Amino acid sequence: MKPFIKQFISYTGAWLLLVVQPVGTLSAQGTADDYRRAYALRKEFSNKVYYGDVRPQWIGNTHKCWYTNHTPEGKQYVLVDAQAKSKKALFNQSKLLHCCRSIVLQK
Repeated sequence: MKPFIKQFISYTGAWLLLVVQPVGTLSAQGTADDYRRAYALRKEFSNKVYYGDVRPQWIGNTHKCWYTNHTPEGKQYVLVDAQAKSKKALFNQSKLLHCCRSIVLQK
């Protein structure tokens, strides 16, 4: 193939990519109504998804973190030790509730 034809084909291909790519990207953009509907669905279904949203909170400069799990029974707080490869309840929720109740009822 002659050098002129090779160069023409490569420039044409690059030009087509530059022109066609933005058009394809724009057609995939949702409308404001699409975003509102998606947000409404998020609100509707967010309480029905369990164990899905884990956001670790690292404890200082250690190998430990804690996170909240949304379970069918409610929230569960979990402590993870990455170095020991273990996880356990961050605290005893029923014991904490009992202590808080006794403090409140004393007043």
